Amino acid sequence: MCSAQENKDKIAFSSVGVTAGLNIPIRCYAARDPGKNTSGYALTGFSLQIDFSRYMNDYAGLKTKIYFAQNRLWQGNKSYTVFGWMAGPLLYKRFDSRWEAGLVPLIGISRVFMPGFETEKGLLPDERAWTFTWGVDLGVQYQASKNSYILLQGGHLNMKPKLDGLTQLDYRNEQHLLMMTVDAGMRWRF
Repeated sequence: MCSAQENKDKIAFSSVGVTAGLNIPIRCYAARDPGKNTSGYALTGFSLQIDFSRYMNDYAGLKTKIYFAQNRLWQGNKSYTVFGWMAGPLLYKRFDSRWEAGLVPLIGISRVFMPGFETEKGLLPDERAWTFTWGVDLGVQYQASKNSYILLQGGHLNMKPKLDGLTQLDYRNEQHLLMMTVDAGMRWRF
């Protein structure tokens, strides 16, 4: 006969996941209108994430992740680069012995590297800024073996870094970076 603590230990566990995939700029971050001072001129790029999750019970836990995202500019050979850390509550549902889905609202901090590029008002300089970041991850995973999972997830990242070079050309001093990620990878339970 099992005690309540032994049953709880079977439910509570930790995992580490690694995913990579597409980073898709949306709205003003992807806009290419030189007449709008919010246009980001970003193309679809690459994302990489490493996360740690602690499952507390049958439906909830905590997740933290570090991530890297890169989007090339529409013209030229320069790229936006973003890396950061985010954390939030993990809500998940196991559908059977192998499949589960999870939803994670996230907040954190990111470092944004904006490349300099030519606009109709002049040249914007290369910029770097720390910024508050928020978003959400939604994923499904399949248990491939006792301690490994195949993971497919989509995510949303939203940030508005303050960039001094934008004000030199009469632009707002923030660039709204809004992106969707579509990633696949592996998760290991321990």
